Amino acid sequence: MDSLLDRSSHHPYGRSKSELILQYRERLNGLLRWLAVGDRKVILVLMVAGFFAQSVNMLDYPSFTFKDDEGIYAGQAWAVLHLGRLTPYTYFYDHAPAGWLLSAAWMALTGGMQTFGGAIDSGRVFMLALHIAMIPLLFRLTRQLGGNAISAGLAAALFSLSPLAIFYQRMFLLDNIMLFWLLMSLCLLLDEKGRLSHVILSGVTFGLAFVTKETAIFSLPVMVLILWRQRRAHQGIFAIYSWIIPMVMVVSWYPFYAILKGELLGAGQSFNLLFGGNSSTGPAVSLVDALKWQSTRGGGGIFNLDNLFWQLVRKEWFPRDPFLLAGGAAAILFNLVRGLFKRAWLTPGLLGLLPLIYLGRGGIVFDYYILFLIPFLCLNLGLVLGQLLKYLPNRLPSGAALIVCGGLLVLYALTGSLAPLYTEHPDAAGRAALSWIKQNVPSQSYIITRDDLWTDLHEDGRGGPSFPNVHSHWKVASDPAVRDTIFKDDWQNVDYLIMSPGLIESFTTTNNKIALAALSHATLIKRWTALPGNIALHPQQFIELWKVNKPAKDSAPAQDSTRFANNLSQQITDIMAKAEQSLPVGGKKTETGTPWNNFTRSLGNLIKPGPSTAGSN
Repeated sequence: MDSLLDRSSHHPYGRSKSELILQYRERLNGLLRWLAVGDRKVILVLMVAGFFAQSVNMLDYPSFTFKDDEGIYAGQAWAVLHLGRLTPYTYFYDHAPAGWLLSAAWMALTGGMQTFGGAIDSGRVFMLALHIAMIPLLFRLTRQLGGNAISAGLAAALFSLSPLAIFYQRMFLLDNIMLFWLLMSLCLLLDEKGRLSHVILSGVTFGLAFVTKETAIFSLPVMVLILWRQRRAHQGIFAIYSWIIPMVMVVSWYPFYAILKGELLGAGQSFNLLFGGNSSTGPAVSLVDALKWQSTRGGGGIFNLDNLFWQLVRKEWFPRDPFLLAGGAAAILFNLVRGLFKRAWLTPGLLGLLPLIYLGRGGIVFDYYILFLIPFLCLNLGLVLGQLLKYLPNRLPSGAALIVCGGLLVLYALTGSLAPLYTEHPDAAGRAALSWIKQNVPSQSYIITRDDLWTDLHEDGRGGPSFPNVHSHWKVASDPAVRDTIFKDDWQNVDYLIMSPGLIESFTTTNNKIALAALSHATLIKRWTALPGNIALHPQQFIELWKVNKPAKDSAPAQDSTRFANNLSQQITDIMAKAEQSLPVGGKKTETGTPWNNFTRSLGNLIKPGPSTAGSN
């Protein structure tokens, strides 16, 4: 028996059993240490979790008919691919175009507008890809700003799991694209080794963030602070110039494009006149006028507790995620106060404070503007929680962080803000309506609709042909080329109206005489209604198709219909002045070549001077 024990306790190659146990134990401990401190493994897990949290039911919730903005950007990407223009109507500099140029490139590379369903669906898949890319960026940024792995993991987890974040990050919006460039710029600028190439690339990516969505400018002060306090220590004043010059070069092409088009200055101030050239005889659009319009849009005033910002806090943002909103705001304040004593904490505090100033400034605020703030709420909250958890005994902080994440998911489930993201389908009405219209309505009909259906109706497929005479109600209301040239200021030239929640109010506030008069003479053909869900988080969606009943040619003169429309609009309201300058689609779409070839060919046409007629850019 002893001999058997002796033989079994020795390895065939001479090593004892105890030595083998020690060897395997050391390997196991090494693996555990590698997993414990390996940020790459944590990031991988977070990316997988973020993928499922964002992707499940993302094409159905929120409904693609919920926000007109998604349809606007899809239509602009469509114009780049098919028309070689920045927009299907006149580009009036409402936003810099880098966001939808990049979206058009995505759609070209992935096979077209309808690879993933509809045009907005393709845009949402692009948003998913950007979100997955932003997870490691936010994780790294948190680490660079002094957070430990737990802080970074909590920040990235909140960024992916918060119902507030999921709801708006799924949407095809310029804000999501801008955030990707902004986070990349911050990570490059905070490079620990202070490499000059990263400083230059940071300036380039910040410029791209600005020409995607101008709100990125509110982060400029903290970028300058990082340059002055950290990068100057490595390369001196040269680092500042190395960041500013590439950033200005990228941003400058936006006004330079306006100069080339003769649309930099306002009406009567054509830039061409400064050089003795001929001023444009086309539509009076200009970059300067657009910037003035954007900066003067009121939202209730900064000291008004019932302005748009505070209304959205109470009615939209807080019900979706009170923990992130309240906890993140408190963490920002905490880091700002702590930054007075230790300067390193001032940077994350300012990164959160500046978007808050933008939102609360008293100007126009839409609900999805919260996207600019969300990653920095997560960043500050993750930093504070990570600092608190590090005081726990060894190996307990990681477990406590998992408990925090699990507790938040339970909290979200109990409050009812999480389940609708994965179980409700408010888009069903819009998809059914689009399919029925494609198959049953004459394709040459003149239709007034919202932008959410515009692109898919102009595109072949989805069960039917393209509808070249579909027009956005915004353009019918405010664009003389659409109102007077296409519809001849006469409601009788409208064949159908596609109605959805809030559209009648939009007709009223924009004084859309043609649409109001046409609707008053229309008959409801069909109505599609989505199943009701949690209407506090997502309004119930419906789509209605109305056919305009036109009188016989010899019954009433055109002057009577015009007079009727004028009287009707005056009785309702005349709130807005001229809000937009735009033009009709400049001809039929061309589909020769692949989507990528169309996209690259389109880029060469964007700066060509347009004709002085109504079809120019």
